[in-house]
Amino acid sequence: MKAEKILAEQVRHTVDLLLDRSRVLAGRVGAGRAAVVGLCYRLADGSAQVVAARGLGVTAGSAS
Repeated sequence: MKAEKILAEQVRHTVDLLLDRSRVLAGRVGAGRAAVVGLCYRLADGSAQVVAARGLGVTAGSAS
């Protein structure tokens, strides 16, 4: 769906924006002490999908 792709892109942009605008957060992510993870949640079935992850070895994929 086009709407889901737009939402996922917005989530990725927001994750990057958080790291660009916060030196403290970016420093902690870079040092391996924190992570920023963006998810899309589907209310219809209660599922969540990781669409953007920075730090701590978190990768995009399904979440419960």
